[in-house]
Amino acid sequence: MLTDAQITETSDYKYDAAGRLVEAKIPRHELEYSYADTTGCAPGDVANAGANGNRTRFTDTKDAGAPTVVNYCYDASDRLTSTSVSGAPAGASPVAGGALSTTGPSPSLTYDAHGNTTVLADQTLTYDESDPRGTKSSPTWGRSPEPHRPLT
Repeated sequence: MLTDAQITETSDYKYDAAGRLVEAKIPRHELEYSYADTTGCAPGDVANAGANGNRTRFTDTKDAGAPTVVNYCYDASDRLTSTSVSGAPAGASPVAGGALSTTGPSPSLTYDAHGNTTVLADQTLTYDESDPRGTKSSPTWGRSPEPHRPLT
């Protein structure tokens, strides 16, 4: 619970038997997370990716309005291969509001030989031995690359 002057905001979280977050009620949002079998994924994607702990569906209902729904697909190495998004709000970022895919002439989701994400929508990530977390470049956001450091 957060209280600021005369406003009190409460958040509520629910977890499944495996300890995964399945529901969060936070100010102005009701969030739901699913780890069920996937549908609508490409041949070669893992149908039961949720059994590995991968989130397969996310729903965000803001202010009791129309929900934003994101479905996720994964390969056998548990790498995200695609997303489908419905109901994204106007102005959503390319990561949150656009469909990601590892296929097509300009994939919006790519990995290097080590399984590190190298492209995520409009972001390019690079890695080297001295900084395994990589450096992110976000041309759409107009900021300089930011180093990502491991949490300590």
